[in-house]
Amino acid sequence: MFILANSNPAILRISIALLIIFLGIALALNLSVPAIRHKYTLWGAAFLVSVMITSTGIGGPLMAVAVIARGWERDSIRGSLPFYYMFIETAAVIGYVVTDLFDSERLILTGISIFPALLGFWLASILVNKINQTYYRNLILGVIVCAGTVILVKEIFI
Repeated sequence: MFILANSNPAILRISIALLIIFLGIALALNLSVPAIRHKYTLWGAAFLVSVMITSTGIGGPLMAVAVIARGWERDSIRGSLPFYYMFIETAAVIGYVVTDLFDSERLILTGISIFPALLGFWLASILVNKINQTYYRNLILGVIVCAGTVILVKEIFI
């Protein structure tokens, strides 16, 4: 946590965005990056992503990169990642409550964000069952690269 407390948040977000873009493109091009396929990478990614999401609000695409690099099928991804994020966010909310950081603003934001999350889950449930595994993988990689690009553009230009 020392690193996060003493880092420039903008530089940290730019670094994460560049990592997301690089890994997304590497997977899309089927480049061999042994580090992302190592057996302990998923555990390390899960820990780092949970820290990044609760501290900076970004990092979710890195978890998607980690599971795609492991060759997970779409049903495994769709079942595991939401459960992982639900656990992480629940732990974050509990941490915010315990440290008195969960105020009315966060409660309103949480309440408002439920609706787009449910809409996205509903649309994904319809669309995912209509596409094949290869298209699903490419679609996810496209979303990963776009997410990293949006973060990068936001940090540099906005």
